Amino acid sequence: MRRTIIVKVLYVVLAILVMMPAALWAQGTETPVTFKKPSYGVLKLGAYLPESSDLSDQDAKTGFAGQVAFGYYPVPYFAVEVGFGYFETKGTVSNVDWKFNAWPLEMSGRLALPISFLEPYLLAGVGGYFTRSEIGNLGKDSVEFGYFGGGGLNFNLGKSYFIGAEARYLVLKIPALYVNPLGTVSETSINVDGVTVMGQFGFRF
Repeated sequence: MRRTIIVKVLYVVLAILVMMPAALWAQGTETPVTFKKPSYGVLKLGAYLPESSDLSDQDAKTGFAGQVAFGYYPVPYFAVEVGFGYFETKGTVSNVDWKFNAWPLEMSGRLALPISFLEPYLLAGVGGYFTRSEIGNLGKDSVEFGYFGGGGLNFNLGKSYFIGAEARYLVLKIPALYVNPLGTVSETSINVDGVTVMGQFGFRF
């Protein structure tokens, strides 16, 4: 199931890349809405799908993901975005419940193609992640560096509002509490790589 989602995300990214040259030609001299209103705010809500083998060994489940972000287009086809959010995953190993969550502060660049009411885009970025790993009554906090890439598609609702969807793949390694094969708790470093898929609603100003 998770592998199927990753393949679909890759197809979306490939489709965006294929669309860009033709869409640029079709746009001609029309001024994009991102040039008329270069700043935007957006609320993103969706799911975090754990992908690393470390999390699979812990029976990690799909969890909630959300973000509030603000961006600015210094030029019509490129934006810089800063966002603060939250995501989590839970599982059970050897009858012990565990939970991992993170509060990311991220910055990304996005190559967009605003054409009429459509805006496909690619993005890449880095972030600082305030993480917490919990097993039973025990917890481990840390601040780590990670990076991500992905893409999305927005639909403009007039000149001021838009809705859309975004998918990204996060690469992140953290120190965490871990249930080992003997059923006891240890501290180690684990990969928490995963796919975040979110719907979004935004406004331009």
